[in-house]
Amino acid sequence: MSEVAGQDFSSTLKDSASTLLNELEQGNFTAALRVIHQINAAREESLYHEVGKLTRGLHDAIVNFQIDVLSRGGAGAGEKGSEFHDASERLNYVIELTENAANRTMDMVDDCMPVASQLGQAAEKLRGDWQRLGKRELEPGEFRELYKRIDDFLDYTLSQSSSLHNGLSNILVAQEYQDLTGQVIKRVIGLVKDVE
Repeated sequence: MSEVAGQDFSSTLKDSASTLLNELEQGNFTAALRVIHQINAAREESLYHEVGKLTRGLHDAIVNFQIDVLSRGGAGAGEKGSEFHDASERLNYVIELTENAANRTMDMVDDCMPVASQLGQAAEKLRGDWQRLGKRELEPGEFRELYKRIDDFLDYTLSQSSSLHNGLSNILVAQEYQDLTGQVIKRVIGLVKDVE
C-alpha cells in the first residue's frame, strides 16, 4: 500500500475502532456490524486503489518497453517493430536472430574448413622436400620441381587467404546479433522486474 492510502486506512481504522468498542460495550451489535462493514469497505477501497496503481505501473512499463525497443532496435527494427507486441514475441525474435546467425556462421565455417585443410596439406608436402633441400639431398631436377611447387603454393595461399579473410569477416558480422539480442533480453528482464 502507498503511504497516503495506508494513512487514510489507518486513520479510518483508528476512528472506527473507538466507535466499534463503544457500540460493543453498549451491546449494540447491529451498529457494531455496520462499523465492521465500514472498516472492510475502507480496506477494500484502499486495496483497489493500490491494485489500480500497480496496474497503471504495469501498463506504463509495457508501453515504455515497446517504445524503448522500437527506438533502440537498430537495423531491422522498423520492419520488426510493428510485430513487437509482448515479451514472448521479443524472445522469439531473439531466438530467430540467434538461430539465423548460428546457421550463417556454421555455413561459413563449412566453407572455410576445406581451404584451411588444403593449405595445411600442401604445406606439409612442401615441408618434407624443403627439409631435404636444407640437407642438400635434392637433385637439380627435384629442386626445379620444388621451386615450381613453392611458387604454386604461394599463389594458392594468396588467393585463398582472401577467401579465408572474407569468411572470417562474415562470421564476425554474423555475430553482431549478440548486441541486439542482448538489448532485447535486458528489456524483457527489466519488464519482468517491473511486473514483480
